[in-house]
Amino acid sequence: MATNDDGVSGGLPSGLLTFVFTDIEASTRLYKVLGDQIAGDVFDLHNIHLRAAWDAFGGHEVHTEGDSFFVVFEDPNQAYTESLTEGEREAYQTALNGEFPDAGEDFSTFEPGGCQGAAFENVYAFGQVFDQFGDQFEEIEQAYDADSRIVAATSGWSSCMSEAGHSFTDQDGAEEEIRRRYNAIVNSPDAFADGDGIAEQDAGIQVEDGGEEEFIFGPQSLNPEAQVQVDELAVEERIIALASWECNAPLREIEDEVRIEYEQRFVDENGEAIRAALGE
Repeated sequence: MATNDDGVSGGLPSGLLTFVFTDIEASTRLYKVLGDQIAGDVFDLHNIHLRAAWDAFGGHEVHTEGDSFFVVFEDPNQAYTESLTEGEREAYQTALNGEFPDAGEDFSTFEPGGCQGAAFENVYAFGQVFDQFGDQFEEIEQAYDADSRIVAATSGWSSCMSEAGHSFTDQDGAEEEIRRRYNAIVNSPDAFADGDGIAEQDAGIQVEDGGEEEFIFGPQSLNPEAQVQVDELAVEERIIALASWECNAPLREIEDEVRIEYEQRFVDENGEAIRAALGE
């Protein structure tokens, strides 16, 4: 949706709204790593998919700047509730949420009632199913991994990757190798100005006064040479990931069908116990 000179689109909804703000993390760094042409294509695709998502669910684009969006969604029940009398609206809210505590009462122990409460009960009851059948779920996962169709579909991954120039036995090995090389760079004694290595979980994003985003690792940034190594590794990681996606094509063709087969078998064998756990 186009915006006016103030960056705000016309015809926006009013009343109870949900605000959504989006932003691509470290987009400036991605532009530098990928290059303007590739990054531009990626961000164009990002914008297309986001706009399709909120168009499908009644979102209104208020403002966009760079790769960031500000979108609002209206309450789908608003038109209906506005048509009700005050007494009818109170009855509606009670049916939806149950009785709220009066002003001044303790709100900390409040639990939703009404339809919302019933929905919460159903969700938590489903969680109890996972607790009760956890061991059997694990057995399903093991049987799925050992299924001859899955084994056959994944067996060619390593040779496919080798043909693409990447020698890995399996996907876990590829991820571990990237992680090992990353840690070797950032934990090197001379990776930082003060000579201190830093754990991966301490990495973050710093926004300079001018709004420029920059990767930081702890209290200071990497030395230029180490940063170049990290950037090059990031590019290599993306290349490996794309090759892995292509080599996994045989698995993607059958994995949903096989998994549903095992899940349906479990439901057929345990349907009564599942319904009991759900309180049905």
